[in-house]
Amino acid sequence: MDKRHFKLGWCIVVVWLVVIIGMMVNYQSLEQRTVQIQKVSDKVDEFRSSLFFESAYRSNMRDQQVELLASLQQQRDQLAQHSSVGWLQPDIEQLLFTTDRFIEQSQALVNNELALSELLTEIQAKRLAYQSRPEIEVYYFQLSTYLFEALFSSYSTNSKAYKHLDELFIQSNSLVDADKITLQTMLAQTSRVMGSFAQGGYIVERLISNSVYKELQNVVQQSQAALKKMVLIGILFSGVVMLGLLGMMHMAIRTQSKENSTQEWQRNDQINLENAEPVVGKQSANKDQAETIELEDSHSEQVMDAQPETLDLPLPKNTAPQRSFTAAPQIDFSVMMDCLGGDRESLCMLLEVFVNDHQDDSAEIARLQHQSPEEAIRRAHSLKGVGGNLGAYQLRDVAGRLETALAKDSEQVTLLLADLELCLNQAILEAKAFIRGESEHTSINTDSIAS
Repeated sequence: MDKRHFKLGWCIVVVWLVVIIGMMVNYQSLEQRTVQIQKVSDKVDEFRSSLFFESAYRSNMRDQQVELLASLQQQRDQLAQHSSVGWLQPDIEQLLFTTDRFIEQSQALVNNELALSELLTEIQAKRLAYQSRPEIEVYYFQLSTYLFEALFSSYSTNSKAYKHLDELFIQSNSLVDADKITLQTMLAQTSRVMGSFAQGGYIVERLISNSVYKELQNVVQQSQAALKKMVLIGILFSGVVMLGLLGMMHMAIRTQSKENSTQEWQRNDQINLENAEPVVGKQSANKDQAETIELEDSHSEQVMDAQPETLDLPLPKNTAPQRSFTAAPQIDFSVMMDCLGGDRESLCMLLEVFVNDHQDDSAEIARLQHQSPEEAIRRAHSLKGVGGNLGAYQLRDVAGRLETALAKDSEQVTLLLADLELCLNQAILEAKAFIRGESEHTSINTDSIAS
């Protein structure tokens, strides 16, 4: 190989290295952004799962929601600060905008619930201040009752609570000025907070159907497609470079062979001229030698051109996946008691909601997977969130895998449905047993008190 081919080969190698390094840097940047987007998606899904609970139970998860929103805001800021300069980088401006709107609406919902909690604390403090005056303390007892009634009732029945507030306002006019002003101020605050809290149902619906979920899914899909495309382009570019180097080496060898043949012919002709003898046999031998060299060159070209082919043989597939699954105890009641502050009555109410709303989920998902796949995916996602909140982590994991399988129309749906039914039935039995045990315990206490 002469110097010209050698330099050309090194130039090709240098260009290949520069391009591959640039693609690797761009791939790493895109992969980091994809990871950050996935973290934002996880935080959004985790907050959305808490919205499926009723407002009374959701108030016990207020601290958890505040932490989730703070973490979501942090992940969103990190995503915005990440450099978007690069090749095949997806546009995330719309995602950032929809995420900001989701955080604003979520913060408004949490603020309403915080305001309600603060108002209850303030009313309790006023009630304690009037312990020595029962005729005024009873008004604050009634105010707390109306506020709790608005909290635990549906939004459509809040008009009764406002009616009670109006009656209490009329009664407050009979008090002395100082007590009347204090009570009416509390009534005004209660009316304002209840008005904001009444909007919670609308905000929850907006958050559950927010466009941020679809936007996150689209951006993640675009990022994953860009990563695959970048790998494919790198492989194709490397293949072209390798073919170019092999072709250049082949041309260099062929050129060197022709130069050697020409030098041999010139040397033989010079010998013949010096001897000045018409040696036909010798010329014939030289001709045969030249033809032999050409044949060898042709044979070497054929050998160099022949490239081994790789046979893509199909890998053996298992006809049916091996399945060994047993449903372990599902609900972690200690986790739920910690979340509810040891309130066993609220825990029983939460378990009753779970039993009533989700005991037929496995059968409904099996029915909907062909009739309405989107509804089946939504039910699996909801059950995943409920399982996480109950501490039923095996149920949550099975529901999450079923949600993914339904979205991809996987062959694993049938097996995952069977696993989900086992976990869900076990969780339902545990919930019913806990509720029944609490009911019997309450009955025994009642009988002992009566005796």
